Amino acid sequence: GLMNARTQEFEYERPLPATSEMLCEDQDGLFKNHIDNPKDCAWLGNGKAGHTDRKSKNCGWGPNLITELGWNCPQTCIWYNKSGCWDPADANSVAGMSIRASAAESTTSGEDSSTACIDGSGAYENHKGEDQPCDWLHTDFRLERNCGYGRFDITQLGRKCPWSCRDYNVCSMPGEHR
Repeated sequence: GLMNARTQEFEYERPLPATSEMLCEDQDGLFKNHIDNPKDCAWLGNGKAGHTDRKSKNCGWGPNLITELGWNCPQTCIWYNKSGCWDPADANSVAGMSIRASAAESTTSGEDSSTACIDGSGAYENHKGEDQPCDWLHTDFRLERNCGYGRFDITQLGRKCPWSCRDYNVCSMPGEHR
């Protein structure tokens, strides 16, 4: 009986799944939301379709990373992941970006959402190790190699120029800037 109570108590302490797995179904159980409270997918959906503030805070929107709850509710987060699946291997998906963003979090934490989609004003290191301003990122070739497209890792330049890189990150998502 003791073991059981213990499992119950730590029910929602599950870590995010290995980041190579694709997840396409809402999972049963309680998972931590954006303020670390255990909630289920029904709470996240809240009976509302489309984008909601609650979903935006858990499904990976703008500066918000995917929470454990959002990760475990890919169908509920369909308005964010477009397919009802989280595919961390797809660098252009919200999941791929959020997981990558959390790995690179140290460079952006502390910035609030109002500056999250604004280009920096300095010169930053590009994929060749050269310092360039954000407006240097004006061709697809340069954007893909600096904004974290496909197999390319995001560079310092790409991170500091989120608006220039908006086609490759969450800054171009509807509602973020209208």
